[in-house]
Amino acid sequence: MPTGCHDKEAFISSKEEFPPGGNGKAIAIGALVVACIAAAISWYEGTAMRDAQMRSLRAYLSLAEFGIVCPDCGDTAITPNPPMAVKNAILMRIENNGQTPAHRIIATNNLHSEPGKGASLPSNFAFPDETKKIFVSKSDIAKDKHRDGIVELSADDVTAFKDAAADRTTLFLYGHIDYCDIYQQPHTTAYCYKYALNAGLNLPLCESYNGEVIPHGSC
Repeated sequence: MPTGCHDKEAFISSKEEFPPGGNGKAIAIGALVVACIAAAISWYEGTAMRDAQMRSLRAYLSLAEFGIVCPDCGDTAITPNPPMAVKNAILMRIENNGQTPAHRIIATNNLHSEPGKGASLPSNFAFPDETKKIFVSKSDIAKDKHRDGIVELSADDVTAFKDAAADRTTLFLYGHIDYCDIYQQPHTTAYCYKYALNAGLNLPLCESYNGEVIPHGSC
């Protein structure tokens, strides 16, 4: 906040004695108010310009691709560049659409099932970190670059996908990407998909929880 506008009495008493019945004191108070308003406007404009510059230059991470490869689930989708060492997995491509690198990138994935085919998430669903299938990038992601992540599915996960493929449940895959920008400010990009058999990298989005949310961590 601007300084120098707090001690009104000191400002006024530092002036010359005002003649009785004169309006000098009122003029001095008015001048002080005008000065304070000008200082506040200047401070606000400077802060707004700085924030706008930071927003224009910071990193912005998003999911360029997200899908499933799971032959043990009965899913026969063919994905480009399938993982060689892992049979059943979540595949994700994290892309930086900002102007500067993103640091300390961690993606946390979760699975959640609802009974029946075509079910929706509860209206009060809080997207908690339950299964915590985590991908940690080993390096920064520079401007216009990406990092591919592979998160192996467990036997319980495969069962969950089989249930969804058989229309016994509706399976949701959701999570968040946490990262820091060059100003050491934290950011979180959320995502949520609904599993569809043989959709590969073309899973449909959930109705909510996609895009930037309140940061989950710190830098």
